Amino acid sequence: YDSNIQKVVPEQDWMKQTDAEFCEKGRENLFYSKQSFKAEVATLKQHFNQSG
Repeated sequence: YDSNIQKVVPEQDWMKQTDAEFCEKGRENLFYSKQSFKAEVATLKQHFNQSG
């Protein structure tokens, strides 16, 4: 997953042979995981009174 372009970028031969739907589902999962992680970090910053 390339977070700069928010796409799954297959780098291994076996990944290049997968279908587009599989890659899109993976992209969606990674995108939402990233959003969730950002929200958790923001909550922790508030909890520990850290700016940023």
